[in-house]
Amino acid sequence: MASRARTARRPHLLIALGVIALIGAIWYIAPGFLHTIEFNLYNEHFRLRGRRAPNPQVAIVTIDEPRFSPGSFSAWTRPAPPRSPSTCS
Repeated sequence: MASRARTARRPHLLIALGVIALIGAIWYIAPGFLHTIEFNLYNEHFRLRGRRAPNPQVAIVTIDEPRFSPGSFSAWTRPAPPRSPSTCS
């Protein structure tokens, strides 16, 4: 015969397992509104955090793809010398 404490916990365990199964099923189905809620919460995180100064060690570099097309004169010729990074801002 099971102890009294073990039988008293059984309903709580069944409720917990039911909640776990329900959350797992919702996560598996992944309806669109959950994605919307997740993205909105993510946006709010950054909005509430506020602006932060950019890290001076980070540089954003872009390469224009038309220079790499086969019909271009040369990928590395430039009409003027490049500006130094200190004057790019």
